[in-house]
Amino acid sequence: RMAGGLKVRDIIIGDGLPVKSGRKVSILYEGAFTNGDVFDRNQNKGNPLTFRPGTGAVIRGLEKGIEGMKVGGERIITIPPALGYGKKGQGHTIPSNSTLVFTVQLLDVGGR
Repeated sequence: RMAGGLKVRDIIIGDGLPVKSGRKVSILYEGAFTNGDVFDRNQNKGNPLTFRPGTGAVIRGLEKGIEGMKVGGERIITIPPALGYGKKGQGHTIPSNSTLVFTVQLLDVGGR
């Protein structure tokens, strides 16, 4: 358990470079609700989600949840509403005050 009610559970501990704020990361992920219904997924190794943690490119819970991961790792991150989409939700996809469960594979950590 981390600050703000965030929970992380490592499935595979990677042995590559660790995630660092400001360094580009590439991940595969599946986002689901606590009942298991999947709302978003990217499992395409040829086109992973790439972003820089600490820049606000993704929800805070995902940024915080990958901290300390190493390349090759896989982690389940449970994100409370305050670190996800909060009271607003996300359009018709994610209702307000939803707890989200992301399964993340860390493919790469790059430069700045």
